[in-house]
Amino acid sequence: MRGAIFLVNDERVREVTLLISEELGLPIVTNVGNGVLPVLNAESGKGIIESLVRSINEDIFVVVVVGKGTWSIIEKAVPQVDMARLLMKLELRSIS
Repeated sequence: MRGAIFLVNDERVREVTLLISEELGLPIVTNVGNGVLPVLNAESGKGIIESLVRSINEDIFVVVVVGKGTWSIIEKAVPQVDMARLLMKLELRSIS
């Protein structure tokens, strides 16, 4: 898996998703796969993060766009070891 996670203001998730999709020429997707994946709420976000962790060894390129408030809720709901595995796979050390 390759990709990135963008944290934006919660109200700008859709706008940023469209921008990234247009700039990179990637489709907007609704589940884990090649494309731009918007996370619109914490409930679906938890499932998306768990799916990403399960797909960690697959050959996909995914750009996740998530709101800062939503991310803070997801961080508490997903086990820290799973979050660490995902962030390390994407070569991220911290998100602020």
